[in-house]
Amino acid sequence: MGGTGGAYRLATLLPMALGGLALAAVLRQVTRLPQAWVVAGALFAASLAAYRIGAGTASGSAAYSGTTAEVIGATLLATGSVVASFIMLALAERISLRRVLAPLLAAGRLALTAYTLQILWLALLSALRDGAPDDQWWILGSSLVVVGGSWLLERLMGTGPLEWLIHVLRPRPLGSSVSARSDGSR
Repeated sequence: MGGTGGAYRLATLLPMALGGLALAAVLRQVTRLPQAWVVAGALFAASLAAYRIGAGTASGSAAYSGTTAEVIGATLLATGSVVASFIMLALAERISLRRVLAPLLAAGRLALTAYTLQILWLALLSALRDGAPDDQWWILGSSLVVVGGSWLLERLMGTGPLEWLIHVLRPRPLGSSVSARSDGSR
């Protein structure tokens, strides 16, 4: 499993996905203030420790290296970032900033559509630019178009097209009625 541009790192990204599932199960309890500050700080400190310890080994802990230290460090960093994001959201709600955050929250609720559009956009840019790196500020800044588009889709349709499709196609228990609303609820 190589660096960037190599094969998709399923085996090394699996711990992150499993960590996300575990975090989702306990997120409401973990993100209560002030305990959430302790949880986020501990996760960030553990991430830093994993990277620092890994840097002293023969395999290292460089980004995208796929080493054990890098995977553990990245998983802890990502988990700490999620907890910190929930802290920020809780603080924003306390001072009535929810309307300001609406576009970003919409991108989270329409994640499947947003990620798909972002990947297609980056693939198109890569093809048009003969595989040039996509780490320039104007390309990364174009993510704001995806965030704004998610917000607009949610306001106009109540959900994203891919989220709606998943809602319509998902298996239903026998005897349940299908009444799909545009907001994805029943």
